[in-house]
Amino acid sequence: MIDSPINDMNTLQRHRPVFIICSGAIAEWLEFSAYLYLAPRLSQLFFPEQSPSAAMVSVFGLFAIAYVIRPLGGFLFGYLGDRYGRRLTLTLSVLIMALATTGIGLLPTWHSIGLLAPVLLLLCRVLQGVAIAGEFTNAAVFMIEQGRGNPCLAGSWANWGANLGVAFGALIAALVSLPIMSDWAWRIPFLLSCLTSLLALVIRRHLQESPVFDAAKAQSLTPAAVLRELISQHKRSSLAVILVSACAGVTLYVGNMFWCSYVANQGYFSTSQANVIASVDMGIEFIALPLMAILAYRIGSEKSWRQVY
Repeated sequence: MIDSPINDMNTLQRHRPVFIICSGAIAEWLEFSAYLYLAPRLSQLFFPEQSPSAAMVSVFGLFAIAYVIRPLGGFLFGYLGDRYGRRLTLTLSVLIMALATTGIGLLPTWHSIGLLAPVLLLLCRVLQGVAIAGEFTNAAVFMIEQGRGNPCLAGSWANWGANLGVAFGALIAALVSLPIMSDWAWRIPFLLSCLTSLLALVIRRHLQESPVFDAAKAQSLTPAAVLRELISQHKRSSLAVILVSACAGVTLYVGNMFWCSYVANQGYFSTSQANVIASVDMGIEFIALPLMAILAYRIGSEKSWRQVY
């Protein structure tokens, strides 16, 4: 039996949120991951007065400081999403990421403005941390709130887009790290933010508000009320999510991104070779994510999922 055009349109309509959410996630995580994949080059440009090892510690130190902002960004954007709707927060996150990442691509280096260069780099990194927290939190929740099918699979699409974005980030970093590239080529992944973010914004113009968002009920939400409910009703589940996320984050940043800088500095691989390996690693992960989501739903308690759903 051949599907009718109407059925095809209905299928596209059902999967439209997945495409819109994934496009933004790919764009933002491509921009976010470029910093770590280009850490060896950034250490030379922004901390040339330090030894190579100390300069690398400084680059990763800026990353760590900015990463502390992510829980605050997640809470802030989560509250804004509940209060004013997911559509607004998913647009804001793209805009902030675009400004921060383009800013890194335009930054003068240490040789031009001295200590002010790493200070401005830190400011851009903090903005990136806020933006990525807002993107990831609201994208996953938005997909689950669509209320169709497997909630595990629905929530995994934000992570799927993020992993694909990281894979692209590693691949682009590998290309600009080739010996034949000009000295300014490191700026390319960051300046691409203008194009990728503009594309994501154009696509997200067509994003409909979450079906469970109720503007009237949202008027009563306050940060204090949200925190009280979180602590009183969701303490154990929140702690579980924090611990699982921490383990996943350490695995990604140490086993994939920091690994690239380490093996390049030790001379085991060139920066380009290490980044290509990292992109393959992330490619395998984004293929496995939907499969793991389906498996999680099937081996878990479907009844409990439906209660949450």
